[in-house]
Amino acid sequence: MGLRELLCAVGFAVIFECLTPMIAPRRWKEMLAFLQTVPEHVIQRIGIAGVVIGLAIVWLLQSDLIPL
Repeated sequence: MGLRELLCAVGFAVIFECLTPMIAPRRWKEMLAFLQTVPEHVIQRIGIAGVVIGLAIVWLLQSDLIPL
């Protein structure tokens, strides 16, 4: 994987992260307010799960275990 693919992936991540505030800004603000009430350890575990799932997807795609 080269720099071009990495930057493309970062670009897609930015697009994906900005869809909710673009489509439903009021709901996005409500979600941010709700997150203020969630304990930090819960948010941290959700983040860890997201990283593990993301790494698993990248690993599976790079190892050719899933033929596409």
